[in-house]
Amino acid sequence: MKTIGIIGAGLSGIVSAKTCLEYGYAIKVFEKDTELGGVWSSSRRYPGVTTQNTKDTYAFSDLPMPKYFGEWPSGEEVQSYLRTYAEKFNVFPFIKFSHKIDIVHFEKNQWVITGRNQNGSFIDRADFLIICNGTFSEPFIPSLTGMDSFVSAGGKILHSSQFNSTEISRDKRLVVVGYSKSAGDIVTLASNTTISAHLVYREPKWKIPRYVKGINMKYLLLNRLGEALIKPADQYNKMERFLGSTGLPGKMLSFVEKYITKKHMLVELGLLPSSRIKDQAFGEITLETPHFFEHVKAGKIIYKTR
Repeated sequence: MKTIGIIGAGLSGIVSAKTCLEYGYAIKVFEKDTELGGVWSSSRRYPGVTTQNTKDTYAFSDLPMPKYFGEWPSGEEVQSYLRTYAEKFNVFPFIKFSHKIDIVHFEKNQWVITGRNQNGSFIDRADFLIICNGTFSEPFIPSLTGMDSFVSAGGKILHSSQFNSTEISRDKRLVVVGYSKSAGDIVTLASNTTISAHLVYREPKWKIPRYVKGINMKYLLLNRLGEALIKPADQYNKMERFLGSTGLPGKMLSFVEKYITKKHMLVELGLLPSSRIKDQAFGEITLETPHFFEHVKAGKIIYKTR
């Protein structure tokens, strides 16, 4: 029997382990944390984090999320779901927690895995290796002029995955850099307890509301029609070319843009993106944070383009 080593017990690591077991392989899952979940683990998620997808589109096909979960599950709910998944498909017994991998190399037709755990260093072996450490496994904080003096004076510089409690910023002046969903989530929640909350960003991006006139956005965008709305025209199939010829995709996206612009007074606030939703659909567009724009209008969030 061949053995497969899997590095990481996050979302991809767990489903990879389950699939390998189904095919009859022996597995070893190495997880540096004390719990599974990856970005959804309690040590890495920030307060109030939720998925950007609805629960029916974020779940694995072989295990739906519970009906009592929120439509956009919280970080706690996602981790609970992943734990249930690992238990249901018998992945848990094969996870080696608190095992941080330092180096791997191929020797005598096997992968030699070297790392550290609570007992010190360890060496393990596997016939095949699957890397599931995640795109965001290592927080990145860019080097900025004045960082050292800022920290020396008592300031803190944190990545979003290190902002595990709003108590960190209570009664302090907070600056959040970026306009992503995590930036919006953190600055909105923290603005309730900080002395001041500033948001500094390069340029505003479209934030998609959860509902448009009472209709869940998943019915507008997360389907075949939604795919046709944002797909580049040179990739259209025959039906999509027909829809494009009617002008329907452009009209629907224009309606959504006008709805968001009017609802949140983007022109008045100076937060109207320079690009269209279609241009930002792949990687830049994010889900709207509840109360973000209300806090901006009320002055609880002070924003500035860098």
